[in-house]
Amino acid sequence: MRHKQRIKPFLKYIEEKWESMPDLRFGQLLINLGIVEDSLLTWNWEISDYNISHEDMREIQYWGVWDIKNSVHKFIPIKELSFNHIINILETQTHISNKLRTLFEVELGFRRSNK
Repeated sequence: MRHKQRIKPFLKYIEEKWESMPDLRFGQLLINLGIVEDSLLTWNWEISDYNISHEDMREIQYWGVWDIKNSVHKFIPIKELSFNHIINILETQTHISNKLRTLFEVELGFRRSNK
């Protein structure tokens, strides 16, 4: 069995590289670092394209919002968006991927069932 501590240096390496190239999709980063084979499928994937449970995805998928009070654009996890904000995103942001749209729809259902 491999030592479980081996993952920490690898994740630190990925974190440092991604922080230096934050505009890359995760798949692009892995390809650019030579970790995975160059593939259009991998290249175009966003976080929402990976097979991650909704309970975890709502913690790690972020959405950009404009904070009018502080005049700053910031990113917050989907779990922190208001119910109405998610509805507005679904109604107005026609450019988002089907997977991201589904993620927002599932989040609305998740909130309805956990009231």
